Amino acid sequence: MWRYRRLVIFVFFFSSPLSGWAQQCNVDFSGVTQINFSEACTTGAAGLSLGDNIAMGNGDVFTFDSPAVININGDLDISLEGGGTVIIPNGVTVNLLAGGLHAEASGSNCAPGDICAFNFVINGNLNIAEDLTNELSEFTWSGVGSVSIQGNLSNTSAGCMLCSNSCPSFPAGSACTDATSSCSNFCSDGNYGNITPLTVVDAGVDQALCGAASTSLNALSGSGTWSTGSVGVVISNPNLATSQVSGLSPGVHTFRWTVGVTEFDEMTVTVNTVPEVPAISSTGSSKCLGTAVTLSPAVNNPLNVYEWYKNGVATGSFGNLILIAVDESGDYQLRAISSATGCESELSIVETVSIELPPSQPSVNVNKSLSCAGDPITLSSSVTVTGGVYLWQKPGSASFVPDDQTIFIDDPSQSGEYKVRVVSQNDCISPESDVVSVTIEPLPDTPSIATTGNSICADGTQVILTSDLAPDAGTYLWFKDDAALPGETGVQLTLSAAGESGDYTVKVIDGNGAQCVSASSPAQQVRISELPSPAVVGADQQLCNVAATTLQATSPVVGIGTWTTSDGATISNANTPNTSVTDLIPGRYTFSWQVDNGTCTGTPQDLVVEVFAPPSPAVAEVDKLICDALSTSISATPPVVGVGEWAIVTGAGGIADRSVGATTINNLVAGIETVLSWTVSNGACPANTDELLLEVSTTPVIPEITLGQQLCNATFTLLTAPTATVGTGEWTVMDGIGDLTDPLSARTEISGLQPGGDLTLRWTVQNDCGSDFREAVVLNEILPDVATAGVDQEICGVTSTTLTGSGAGGIWTVLEGTAIFSDPANPTAQVSGLSVGINTLTYRIAGNICPDTEDEVTLMVYEEPSVALAGEDQFFCQGESEATVSAVPPVVGKGTWQVVNGSATIRDPDAPVTQIDGLLPGEVVLQWSVTNGNCSVNTDDLRITVNAAPDVAAENIDLCLGQSVQLEAFGGDSYQWQPENGLSDPTIADPVATPVESIEYTVQIIRNNCTSDSRTVHVEVKPSPFLEVSSDTSLFADEEVQLFASGASAYQWQPASDLDDPSSASPVASPQQTTRYTVVGTNEFGCSATDEVNVVVREGFELFVPDLFTPNGDQVNDLLFVNTLGIERFEFKIFDRTGREVFSTTAKDQGWDGMFNGQEQSMDSYLYVVVAETFGGEKVSRKGSIKLVR
Repeated sequence: MWRYRRLVIFVFFFSSPLSGWAQQCNVDFSGVTQINFSEACTTGAAGLSLGDNIAMGNGDVFTFDSPAVININGDLDISLEGGGTVIIPNGVTVNLLAGGLHAEASGSNCAPGDICAFNFVINGNLNIAEDLTNELSEFTWSGVGSVSIQGNLSNTSAGCMLCSNSCPSFPAGSACTDATSSCSNFCSDGNYGNITPLTVVDAGVDQALCGAASTSLNALSGSGTWSTGSVGVVISNPNLATSQVSGLSPGVHTFRWTVGVTEFDEMTVTVNTVPEVPAISSTGSSKCLGTAVTLSPAVNNPLNVYEWYKNGVATGSFGNLILIAVDESGDYQLRAISSATGCESELSIVETVSIELPPSQPSVNVNKSLSCAGDPITLSSSVTVTGGVYLWQKPGSASFVPDDQTIFIDDPSQSGEYKVRVVSQNDCISPESDVVSVTIEPLPDTPSIATTGNSICADGTQVILTSDLAPDAGTYLWFKDDAALPGETGVQLTLSAAGESGDYTVKVIDGNGAQCVSASSPAQQVRISELPSPAVVGADQQLCNVAATTLQATSPVVGIGTWTTSDGATISNANTPNTSVTDLIPGRYTFSWQVDNGTCTGTPQDLVVEVFAPPSPAVAEVDKLICDALSTSISATPPVVGVGEWAIVTGAGGIADRSVGATTINNLVAGIETVLSWTVSNGACPANTDELLLEVSTTPVIPEITLGQQLCNATFTLLTAPTATVGTGEWTVMDGIGDLTDPLSARTEISGLQPGGDLTLRWTVQNDCGSDFREAVVLNEILPDVATAGVDQEICGVTSTTLTGSGAGGIWTVLEGTAIFSDPANPTAQVSGLSVGINTLTYRIAGNICPDTEDEVTLMVYEEPSVALAGEDQFFCQGESEATVSAVPPVVGKGTWQVVNGSATIRDPDAPVTQIDGLLPGEVVLQWSVTNGNCSVNTDDLRITVNAAPDVAAENIDLCLGQSVQLEAFGGDSYQWQPENGLSDPTIADPVATPVESIEYTVQIIRNNCTSDSRTVHVEVKPSPFLEVSSDTSLFADEEVQLFASGASAYQWQPASDLDDPSSASPVASPQQTTRYTVVGTNEFGCSATDEVNVVVREGFELFVPDLFTPNGDQVNDLLFVNTLGIERFEFKIFDRTGREVFSTTAKDQGWDGMFNGQEQSMDSYLYVVVAETFGGEKVSRKGSIKLVR
């Protein structure tokens, strides 16, 4: 069966590039059925833990496959959560040199019912230096190998150890103990002999070192002690089989490994001298092809041989090297090797040798062959040599002279033929180039310019410029401000536009082949003035009492503007468009603005500025009140400077003459204020204004109305008076207590009133013309009690009671029924003489101003109900389902039927005589209840007993052989079945029958109060199919097998997912993992049988990594791949000696090319780790080392 998947983890530590794995080895399991020691650990580990974090489980196997001798310098711990197997094959010896073996269960997965059987197969040898302790409930030894234990072997209280069909041999001794009684005594059952200590002592192999001062000692058996006679040598831990030694000097050192008192073994460590690093003698490091370079050892020691390395790789050459070919260039080193010991020196200092080919024949690259004086011609060698020399042959010279790779000529005297050759830095000379011919022509004479003038206005006047050289001297190039004028190639140049101002020059082009251009003539300055911009001034200005202002004019685009005036003001800056002017006094000023440009004169424009004096102050008479009139006279002081004018600001009226200070206003409106203004103004100066308020009013009058109020138990009220149309109103409290919210509002609230206290208030309206008032009286009555009649009452068998009313000052009266009150004014009076039925009484409290309150109470008087009589109990024997009940009808009250026990349906529960339906076998209790109001209920019970009719649930039953059925009879008080064969209990109503053949059962149904009876049940037993199925089998993943079943007429296989036809007798199965198939066969009677077939899926897979590859670009073994078979997915990682990851992939078709980050990796050994998963879900892994060789 597959268990849950877990990650397989190998925990290891890399101590150094040479020492290998040297720490604790921990192995965890995750569905991996096979792990080998060589994949997970290395010999010499400090200890081995199988199931360190994730324990071994069912199907997990660990094999000590290689090497032949596996040393573990510590304990072997085994942790189990299910089944598991450890194997030591034939030819392999496992030595636990400094530890013991301990087996234990992990967690709760080995609870009762789980498989926790552990198998240890010994076909080789297992040597244990300390104790073997077992805590597993099932530890099974098997195999034909041997087990040696130097310590004790013990089973704990939970441990049980036994041997299978074979048992490895155990040593003699007496230190075997069993602390459990749950299995046979392993120590005395004949499988185990007597314990004796290990007697094989092995100090390990001799060592030969080259110049090393330290090494590791590795004893192969027993617990002992290291010792040596060498002076100065230090053993780090003499009591460890694997121990470091230091302080070694050249020579032979003997080490002894002693076990016990007398047993020992010795090994030797020979430290040989390393040859000195040689030096290289060379006849030269850089040569041209055809000249040899000879390399040799500077000192040739006859005790050594000397091996040559090129570019870090051994060449296999010894002795002197003679190098003549270009491909023999490179970095050479020499290593000395002792002929006697094989010890090697370090590599010598690098000697770099370069053998070159002579440079190629160059050609002369030239940018042009014809030029003018001052315009260089560029000549360069087509061949470039780093650190070399360029030799040029020039006009007038018969030899080559050194110069740059590129040369420049720009003088007519340098015209002629040129050649070049190149020399490398190793003095290799190229052939000379072909000849290149070049020519440099002289420049023409420099011209000058004559002009008809140089300063004009752009109004149609022209300036003509003329070159002094004759037209046949060539063509001309004219320039303005050093910029060429396109198309101007004549001897003259005509100018008239303002934009043509500038400095003009001219050049002459001769008519020769190079078309050489002369130098520029002296510059001739030409100035043509543009017509000035039109003069534009701002709006005329009106100012008040100022001595200065700013003139406004548009700044000219072309030309300079100028302000002028003849009216006495001072202009601050005559050429500024927005200049200021000063020294102004009230009066009128004219300013002219004119724009001129060079020789061009513009037309002037005028701007007028007028300055005014401030007006006199405005003074109107004081504000006036006018009572009961609609007109009046008004007056103001006449102005000295400026003019005055009246105006109505707000209000109503008509002014007789607005322009004089003393005048009349008419048509005023009472209640509306009129505001007048008297304004004095003068030109641009701000006007002076004074206002006159005319208040027009009448004497107030309040209408004749009543303002008083009558209140009930009030603490506040709302006062309402006529709103004042003229003047303002105000409330005042003349007598009494109260707080006015807003005394000035005609409609306002007064609070703080005291119930039972009266109040007198006055509403007064007044203004400047007079006043009027009215008074209001407020009467406030105290609220009487609220009348409460009390709760309604129901009374049984009596005609008097006590009332529960409340509230003082009330009177009781009868609204319905009869009643006699002991005191009608008492809210809790006694009442008698009540009639049977409903009696309604009223309690009322009357008020003066406040409203009356009243309440009603109902007194219901009932008679005692009649006695309940339900009738006689009833008894039935044939399972009757209905009956009739008859109760005595009540004279007083109401009767009702109800079911108090059992199950039944009453057709009419309120009828004394009614039908009862839905009766079932058993007893039903009915109750007849008589009620009347709140009087006590009278009840009587009636019992109906129904006995079921005697019968059985089924008279004919079909049954498959081997099955059981439950028989069922009912209707009796006891039962007796015959015959009793195959019955679980013949005296009960429902025994279980398991007959082996068809049979007829008779049951006696015995009834105590009814007639007994009997019934017969026939059980027909049908045969079940006898299934035959195919045997358990095994196959590989992706294979298929045909299953078989027979003995039935129909089949159904499970699980169906991997079957081609689950309902076939012979389906084809294609499982991807081990599967147990269950088939159910059914015959023609519907009877079924079940059987199983177990198909074990064996996983065939291959995971192989070559141990060497050569990424040298020869298309052979250039990539390192993982070869896989049966692997669904995997991860492949490669690490260098430092532990750095240099390659990783999950793609099967991707291999390592020996590169990391674009750089070739050095020839060396590399570690790889592969973690993979098969198509069946099994986790497998491989690790090891590979060599990179180029």
